[in-house]
Amino acid sequence: MERGLGLGDPVWRIYVDSGRFPNTRRHPVAEYAAGYPRGVLEAGWTDASHIRLIDLDHTHHDLRITPDGRPLDRLTW
Repeated sequence: MERGLGLGDPVWRIYVDSGRFPNTRRHPVAEYAAGYPRGVLEAGWTDASHIRLIDLDHTHHDLRITPDGRPLDRLTW
């Protein structure tokens, strides 16, 4: 997860990295503005092909990931 600059508020972005250094690829999975009430409480792998994001109101978002690390699902709040 990294914090970037948005138009007015900072924006948080969550990525999945695949590959080894120096050939690592970074794939965007989710992003949200810092002031948005549905920010990420927790993020983790549920298995090799899914990650789970839990937002601040405890809603689970299961996102599919390809074997090479690219997300099949993307979440934007």
